[in-house]
Amino acid sequence: MFEPLGMTRSTFANPLPARHGDIARAHDEYGQPAATPRGWEAMPELAASGLWTSVHDLARLVIALNNSANGKGTFLPQSLAADMMTRMPGSWHGLGPRLNGVGETRVFHHGGANNSYRSWMEGHLESGDGIVILTNGTDGHWIYSELRRSAEDAFGWPIHSYSGFEDPGH
Repeated sequence: MFEPLGMTRSTFANPLPARHGDIARAHDEYGQPAATPRGWEAMPELAASGLWTSVHDLARLVIALNNSANGKGTFLPQSLAADMMTRMPGSWHGLGPRLNGVGETRVFHHGGANNSYRSWMEGHLESGDGIVILTNGTDGHWIYSELRRSAEDAFGWPIHSYSGFEDPGH
């Protein structure tokens, strides 16, 4: 996936070698440096917490998924992308990301968290818009929640509440 999308700053290397360069330093809930003396954490769960990436690289993935789902790209066959963007019965998920909304509010999204980092990626299936936010602090979810709402206002995205999800079983 990394090579076809040009995700040159993404890796599952563990531990991440210092030569990787430009590594976000970890911070705790008080904004103090964490994971000292190295400054960044390595998680043993590679699939769940082991991706090292950049906003630019993760945005490439959001764009590729949006384009594939809308028949505009070649990253995934449109039929597979459609399955990924269709909820499984009784679930918030398709074959991958979490899904919410209908029509112009239909989005796929995924948040990430470990001891010192928080992340959010979101793609708007109808418009092709999206957002990627990476933070290097335990309390980063407060920042990405606010940035997401600010982007919604700034870009005129249809309002979609993530606190009032409809029942996935219906």
